[in-house]
Amino acid sequence: MGNSRGLTIAVVVAACSCVISIAAMVVGAADDETLLTGSAVAGFVLLLFWMRSMNRALRGLGVRGLRYSPWGTVLWWFVPVASLFAPYRAMSELWQASNPRLFRHWRRTDRSPVLSWWWGLYLASAISLVFVDRFQEAIESTFALVAVFLFVTSECLTAWLVWTIHRRAFEKATR
Repeated sequence: MGNSRGLTIAVVVAACSCVISIAAMVVGAADDETLLTGSAVAGFVLLLFWMRSMNRALRGLGVRGLRYSPWGTVLWWFVPVASLFAPYRAMSELWQASNPRLFRHWRRTDRSPVLSWWWGLYLASAISLVFVDRFQEAIESTFALVAVFLFVTSECLTAWLVWTIHRRAFEKATR
């Protein structure tokens, strides 16, 4: 696979972002926005880097018919309204295309239910964290903790998806 070292680094850093988020929650640093914000930004940038790299790697393996271009997997995150569904579709496409058993008919691969959980938790955590940030004084700390929990869970699912898709694509490359 082309940029295997870069992808491995992205997987490791995504996992570290997840661990930092969990540590921040356990230590009670949920009140310290710097650590959580830094973790969220780093994780998001790395996810974008990874999605683009994985799309390119799958194309390099001969996968045809990808609807999202390497840059499309990144840019759709920033398009209003489309950003509510296009990133999920792009990640689903990476999941399907990374199936090590199918090259030509990769669209026949079932989508993992984890993809839906990941996207639902991602959206829920984003909305709840914005809500907590806007109405910080009026919100109980319990709701803030729930928002952080949603964020951490979303980060962990992201790390799992990145690792699993990367592993599947590597297996595909060695066939």
